[in-house]
Amino acid sequence: MNKKLKTAVKIIVSFGLMALLLKISGPEKVLKTISGSDPFMLFAAFALIFAGTVLAAYRWFKVMSVLDFRGGFGFYLKSYFMGVFFNQLLPSSIGGDAYRVIDVASLGYRKRDAFVGVLIDRGLGILGIFIVNIIFNNMLPGLLPDAVYRALNIISGAGIAGFAAFVFLHKISFLNRFRLFGVLARPSAGLYKVLDTPFRLVFQLCLTVAVHILTFAGVYFIALSVGVDLSVSAFMVIMPPVVLLTIIPVSLAGWGIREGAMAGLMGFAGVSKELAVSMSIIFGLTYIVQGMAGLVLWVKSKGGKADADES
Repeated sequence: MNKKLKTAVKIIVSFGLMALLLKISGPEKVLKTISGSDPFMLFAAFALIFAGTVLAAYRWFKVMSVLDFRGGFGFYLKSYFMGVFFNQLLPSSIGGDAYRVIDVASLGYRKRDAFVGVLIDRGLGILGIFIVNIIFNNMLPGLLPDAVYRALNIISGAGIAGFAAFVFLHKISFLNRFRLFGVLARPSAGLYKVLDTPFRLVFQLCLTVAVHILTFAGVYFIALSVGVDLSVSAFMVIMPPVVLLTIIPVSLAGWGIREGAMAGLMGFAGVSKELAVSMSIIFGLTYIVQGMAGLVLWVKSKGGKADADES
């Protein structure tokens, strides 16, 4: 499937799912819920989610620093937000992670080396989702149906175990005879370097868990803004599988998939579909706003490069 066709399929999936969910929930009810949300709670939600994004950029900066990439935190922060722009607002074949690779490569590094750093950061982010999920899922075992509860424990446990195994994969020397092993050994060795001391391990784990706690706490305030009263812990259980599902590249920036997952999982906690869909749309809009900030940074960076070329 070529890139243009993939993008078209994602757009169709997103618009199709959103249209279906809005029809089921009632578009008038969703619009009324969103327009009537508490602006102070929304501001708190945006501040928390924005802080989570900034902290995620800092995590990436620390990963790249350990891997001996130059560039200050300011560079990686701007690049991260520009990546959000490419993910959220630009229906193209260049995703946010791909843009970050290209941006780091512009500093004079090979793209494949920059890719390793971005891949490690992405892996740490997913690990954080698994950790948050397995902790809070077992703190509130009765929130979700038993089958879902067990499935999430298995998926999260397997994800954590797989991540731990990948850290040491490059040390299995007899696998060097396989050509594919080299592709996996380089990011494994890089990840080992990022986590090779107790301090670095604990530091990165704390960072990646904090990113998700801030983000999911932001969703909690979105819920309060529309009148949903659930505990923060409940959102720490519900949001990890929602985010994991949106990572699957079948829709545009997760739109439609996220709303469907929110409606289904929030339903187990007694939240109506229109409220869950409304919350998810607002959550998505917070990243649209961040993408707009990334757009401004991207335009400025292009203008700066153009001025430099003219001079």
